[in-house]
Amino acid sequence: MPVSAGPYQTDFPPVDFETWQLAAEAVYGYHDHVDAGEALKALDLFTSDAVVELPGRTVEGTSQLEDFLTSRQAKTDRVTMHILNNLRVVQIADDEYAVKTLTLVYLVKDGAKEFEGLIGVNWHVRKEGDRFLISRRVRLVKDGDGH
Repeated sequence: MPVSAGPYQTDFPPVDFETWQLAAEAVYGYHDHVDAGEALKALDLFTSDAVVELPGRTVEGTSQLEDFLTSRQAKTDRVTMHILNNLRVVQIADDEYAVKTLTLVYLVKDGAKEFEGLIGVNWHVRKEGDRFLISRRVRLVKDGDGH
C-alpha cells in the first residue's frame, strides 16, 4: 500500500462501501459536533495520538486537542455550517485511510448563511475496533478564512 496520499493523487484502488462509510462517519461527526456548538464532543472521534495541523500551529494528543475543542466550543458567536463535498477515501496502510474533502464553510448569523471560504482537508482515520477514529487532520487548500 502507498505510504502517502497526495492532495490530488487518484491512482489508488477504491475501498468497499462499508469502509468508505465508516471512514466518512468520523469526518462528518467532527463537523456535526462543531456546527452544533458542541465541539468538545468531537474529542471521542480522535485517537489519543492525533495530530491536527492548523494555520500557524499544530495540536498534538488528547490534552492539546481537548484545549483546542474547548476553545472552539467557547466561541458561541461563531456559528458555522460545513458542507463536505468531493469526499474520497483511500487506503494508505493496513488499518489507516486518507479521507480527502473539499468543504464549503458558511457562517450563520440571524438565520442567514454567509459564505466564508472553501477548504481542502486531508484527514487520516484509523480503524480501532468497529469504528474509525481521526488520527490526523491537515488543511491542503484554503480559499477564504474558513476552518
